[in-house]
Amino acid sequence: MAQTPPLRKLAWYYFADDGWTYVGNEVDRTARVVSASVRGFGGFAVVPDTVAPELNLIRPNEGDPNLRPGSAIVIRFADSLSGIQDEDHFRLEIDGRKAIAEWDPEEEILRYVPDPPLAPGRHRLRVWVEDRCGNRSERSLEFFVK
Repeated sequence: MAQTPPLRKLAWYYFADDGWTYVGNEVDRTARVVSASVRGFGGFAVVPDTVAPELNLIRPNEGDPNLRPGSAIVIRFADSLSGIQDEDHFRLEIDGRKAIAEWDPEEEILRYVPDPPLAPGRHRLRVWVEDRCGNRSERSLEFFVK
């Protein structure tokens, strides 16, 4: 028998010509209800989202952990169902300090240009991203500025 996912993993979606679109997932734990505000009629469904966002290190990456001084750090993340809500739902750290990065949600790219440039040598990158249903991906990478 299949298990019912936790309430926070459920969300309302609207079906249109281009597929399912996230509508909302306001959770009332007392009443055990998931709700969303809608402005019209149409095809709606409650769908579980239990898959974490995809997170790919573009530059630097495991295959090439080297970065030239002044180069941008580029990360791609995407979520196929509930999506990434806003800047409060991801974090980039370089050497344990938060890095303020530019997020382009249409291109699904996070870009950080260190200013001033990172010093030559070994550095540590850590990034996490969380979708609207609380699914989270995290990656870390040791890289080198040469």
